Amino acid sequence: MMAAEAIQPWGIYIVNSIFGSILSPLLISKVFPLFTLWAVCWFSFFLIRKRFGWALAIAAMVMMSNFPLERMIGFFARAYAFPLLLAFTYFWLEEKRTPTLVILFLSAFFYPVVFLIKCVIIGIDGLIIIIKGELKDHLKLYVALALVIFFCCGMLLLKSSFIDSNELLGGFLSKKELLERPEFGSGGRVDFQYNMNANLPLEFPWRFYLRFPFSGYDLETVALLLSILLIVLISRRSSYPRMDVYIISLLIAGTVLFFIAQWRLPQLFLPERYVYYSYLPFLFLLTLRNAAFLQSIAKNSIWAKMAIAGILIFSTFHIKSPKDVGLHGYDDHRGLYEKINTFEKPVMIAGPPAITSQIPTFCRQSILFSDEAVHGIYFKNYYDYVKPRVDDFIDAYTSTDEEELVRFIKKYKIDYLIIDKGFTSSKNMWFYQPYAKILTERTKDLKNSDLIISQISEDFIVESDWQYDLLDCYKWMNMIELQME
Repeated sequence: MMAAEAIQPWGIYIVNSIFGSILSPLLISKVFPLFTLWAVCWFSFFLIRKRFGWALAIAAMVMMSNFPLERMIGFFARAYAFPLLLAFTYFWLEEKRTPTLVILFLSAFFYPVVFLIKCVIIGIDGLIIIIKGELKDHLKLYVALALVIFFCCGMLLLKSSFIDSNELLGGFLSKKELLERPEFGSGGRVDFQYNMNANLPLEFPWRFYLRFPFSGYDLETVALLLSILLIVLISRRSSYPRMDVYIISLLIAGTVLFFIAQWRLPQLFLPERYVYYSYLPFLFLLTLRNAAFLQSIAKNSIWAKMAIAGILIFSTFHIKSPKDVGLHGYDDHRGLYEKINTFEKPVMIAGPPAITSQIPTFCRQSILFSDEAVHGIYFKNYYDYVKPRVDDFIDAYTSTDEEELVRFIKKYKIDYLIIDKGFTSSKNMWFYQPYAKILTERTKDLKNSDLIISQISEDFIVESDWQYDLLDCYKWMNMIELQME
C-alpha cells in the first residue's frame, strides 16, 4: 500500500484519498468509468461535429470510446489518460487558452505520459509559428504555456526525487538490471525488455483497433491515409490546417518520446505507453479526417454521410464490441471473497497472485503479495522487499516437507493460505516469470499427492469455490504443535 501511494501521481493520490474516505472502492470503481466515458464521448462528438457534421461525430464518439474503455475502468492513473488527451485536443483546436492551460496542468498531475505528449505537440506548433514569423501574434499564449510546462516539469522532477529518496522504493533498478533479470522479460511482471525493441512503432497493431479494407496491409493503409492528409496540407487546400497539423504531431510526439524513453529507461517508464496513447488517437483522427474528404467528394450528401459513418462504426465493432473490452469478471470466485468477508478480525492471507490482487478491495484484508502488488519491483528496495516473499511462497507451495510450510506460515504470520485446487490436481498455476519456470522445474518429478498442501486434512480446509479453498493456518498449526508434544 505504501509503495502504491509513493508511485502514484500526486493528483491520483489526492483524489483517491478524498473519495476513498467517503465511498467504498467498489462503488468508486463502478461509478468512475461513467464519468471518464462521458468525457471521452463529449469531447469526441463536439470536436468532430463542428467540423464534419453529426454523422461523423457519432462515429467518432463510438470509435474513441470503444477501444480505450478498458483503460478507463478502475480508479488507476491510466483511467485519466484518454479523457485528458481528448479534452486537450478539443480545447487546443478550439484555441481556448484558459481551458488548455488547465488541462495541461492536470495532465502532469494525473498521467505524466499524456502531459509529455502534449508538450511535444505544443513544441511542434510553436516551431511552425516561429518559421512562419507569427510568434509575436501568439506570444502571450506561448509564454503562459511555457510557464505551466516549466512549473509542471519542476513538480514532476520533485516527485521523482521523492521516489528516489523513498526508503521503501529506493529508486529505480539500473537499465542493465532491467534488461537482464527475467522478471522484466517475456512473461515477466513488467516487460521492459520487450519495450527496447526499436521496431515497436512500426509494429503497432493497427488492425486490433480498426478493420481496414486490405487485410495484412494495415501499415500501408495508414501510410496511404497519412500521405493524403500531407498532400492536402502541403498544397494548402486543407479547410482545417490546425487539426491536420495536430494529427501529424500526435504521430511525431509518440515516436520521439518512445525513443527518448528507451534512451532514459526506466525514468520515463515503459516506452510503448507513448506509442499507445498517441498512435491510437492519431489513427482515429486520421481515419475521420479522410472520411471527411470522402464526404466532400460526395458533395456532403446526407446518404453519403450516413454510409461513411455506418462503415466506420461497423469497422469499429467488427474488431471489438463494447461487450468485449478486456475487462475481468470475478463472479467465478464470489464464494472465496464472500467467505473471506465473514472473517470478523483482520487477517493475513497468502495465495497465488492471480487471485490475491482483489482481496484488499473486495474483502478489506491484508495479503502477503499479489500480481498488482509486485508491479513496482523495478524499484531497488521494493524488489528486495517483495522477492523474498515470493521466493518463500514458491518454496512452501511446492514443498514436500511439512516443516518448510510451517516455517513459512510462522515467518509471515499467515492466518489463511489459499489452496489452488488446479495446482494440487495438475500442478498448473499461473505465475509470472521466472516463477512459472521454477514451478514447472520443482514439480515435474513430483506426484500431485507429494505436495504438502495436497496432504492436509479436510478438517483444516475452509471450502470456498470451485477453484480455491482456504487453509486455516491457526487450526492446522495447533494440530502440528500438539503432534510435536
